[in-house]
Parts: sequence; C-alpha cells; structure tokens
Amino acid sequence: MRQQTQDTPMTDASTTQPPAAPATDASISPEDVSAALQNTEFLSDILTSLPGVDVTDARVQGVIKKMQEDKKEEKKEDKKEDKKDDDQMQQ
Repeated sequence: MRQQTQDTPMTDASTTQPPAAPATDASISPEDVSAALQNTEFLSDILTSLPGVDVTDARVQGVIKKMQEDKKEEKKEDKKEDKKDDDQMQQ
C-alpha cells in the first residue's frame, strides 16, 4: 500500500520574515546585566533552568554570595567617591 503525501505550498523566501535578532550589546547596558544578576531570585531561576546545574550546590551558592558581597562593596566605594567629589566641590 502506498502512502499519499499532501503537497504543501512553498513560500517565497524573500517574503518570509527572519527571526527577531537577539539583543545586542548596545541595547543592554552593563548596569542592567549587573542589576539582573544581583537579583538572587532571578539568578536562581536562570541557574535552575540550566541542565546539570544544582543551585543548592555549595559552589553555586558561594558564587552567588560572592557576587552579592562584591555588589555591596561596590556600592560602598561609590558612596565614598560621591562624598569625596561633593567635598571637593564645596571647597
């Protein structure tokens, strides 16, 4: 018994829309990426979705904690620099 196949009309390649281009570096600022990665819930969701990644692993938890500490330290340094700049402007 021979199977019949249904002909599907082909579309012209020039009329089909290409998939949307992924975001480029120009559209995503480093501050946006940093802010997203500092959100532990967001980061945990991303890591959980990756195959083979165990978010309860001590190494993963250590990296997340280190990132949070680095961000806190960066904020402290920014505040010190802002205060120093303010002091210099007042003189």
